[in-house]
Amino acid sequence: MNLKNSDLSEINRIYQKPMKLSAPIWEYSDKFLSSLINKSLEELNGVDYGIIFNTNLPPCTFQEAAYFIPASFYYLEKSPEDSGEMLENWVSFLGLHQEKLREKNIFFIIENCLLDLLIGLTNTFKVVEFDKLKCQEKGWRLDYFVYVENSATVCELIEFLSRKRNDIKSPVFNFIDTLKKYKTDKSLKWLLEINDQISHILMYLDIDIPTDTILNELFEMGFDGGEDPLYWNRVFDRF
Repeated sequence: MNLKNSDLSEINRIYQKPMKLSAPIWEYSDKFLSSLINKSLEELNGVDYGIIFNTNLPPCTFQEAAYFIPASFYYLEKSPEDSGEMLENWVSFLGLHQEKLREKNIFFIIENCLLDLLIGLTNTFKVVEFDKLKCQEKGWRLDYFVYVENSATVCELIEFLSRKRNDIKSPVFNFIDTLKKYKTDKSLKWLLEINDQISHILMYLDIDIPTDTILNELFEMGFDGGEDPLYWNRVFDRF
């Protein structure tokens, strides 16, 4: 994934860096707002973006926050593990203001970049497993813990984009269609993982992921789940 090659710079041509953040409510102190705007884009983190794009307690106007949209994409591309602090507010901001962004003829850029972001986050399929010993080292009272890298970010992003009040479903449909068309070992595994994690969202969107067919296609490729048995035994049991 390389969002640097996208048209996100067009957004900053329209919405330039604000001199200050003009909080429309009295929730934030001038000192806090000053410290936030004086950070370089490289210094901003998920917590910062979660505040900037907060639509319930906005620290700034729409125009001021819109300046940070390109940088927020680059941040999610670079640090998806930090998405939990910002993702819901970020998507809510894009959904709430999408008509304003459409009026500027730039919302299609955002939709394309959302698709690119989802495709980039699923560019690899890496299972991370913690056996009982590793769980104990973490202080967890578990026999094992297993997850797919970037899965939480991907599935939460799909869920937030699909919410009725956000209504940014086009990138989700295009993303799932892209995975289906790829028909690679990696894309088929991601389809199973997404279905396993958010089947209720896929049902709401009327998206069908034929798990039996996908498993058969993986088996025909010689896949048996042997490399990550804790994860795949769970998947096989469910499907």
